[in-house]
Amino acid sequence: MVRTARKRTKEEGGIDLKAFDFVRKHLSGYTEAELIGFGNSIILYAKYLRVPVFQNLQLFPVKEPSEDDKLEQAAARGQVAARRGDSAEQNPWTLDNPLGQEWARAHAETQAQMLQEGIKPLPENRGTAH
Repeated sequence: MVRTARKRTKEEGGIDLKAFDFVRKHLSGYTEAELIGFGNSIILYAKYLRVPVFQNLQLFPVKEPSEDDKLEQAAARGQVAARRGDSAEQNPWTLDNPLGQEWARAHAETQAQMLQEGIKPLPENRGTAH
């Protein structure tokens, strides 16, 4: 499947295979809003560090995510947290914040769906050293 996709991208316009492989290996599983935010952060940090290649990036203004994008990202993070087995107390925002409310809504919905389908989350202590 990957070979077919790589071949198709090469044939359809000479897409940079290095970039294609980077995305396939490192960025799969992110939402569109997360990827845009990640790209914007890279540009911003490179400007802070005065990386020469990024000095002329005013041609490509950093797009601030819209409120809808931020809410979508909060919901995605809530879903992931529920699948990992994180508790509702691990919400990165407070519930008086719309992002916190969206995270909590998505977290609760995902937990309910998993319970209904008989899917168990990962243990809450995953990744901790003992």
